Amino acid sequence: MATIVKTPAGTWKALVRKQGYPTTVKTFPTKRECQDWGRQVEVEMTKGVVDRADSTKMSISAALDRYESQVTPMVAPDNAKI
Repeated sequence: MATIVKTPAGTWKALVRKQGYPTTVKTFPTKRECQDWGRQVEVEMTKGVVDRADSTKMSISAALDRYESQVTPMVAPDNAKI
């Protein structure tokens, strides 16, 4: 079941977690939209519509290598010494 939380900004956030699938989060203006979306995502996960390749096949080493190559260049200054 999706976790539904009211944010400090007054919107509603749905968090869907299912073993073997990536965590999915989305924010909505109404609680009803949030609940409907959460149910829809859960059904898609159960039916196998949601791609779970990244969450089941990537090792920690591969994730760190990917982070180093894709994220680090965007946040680190060009002349930084590591």
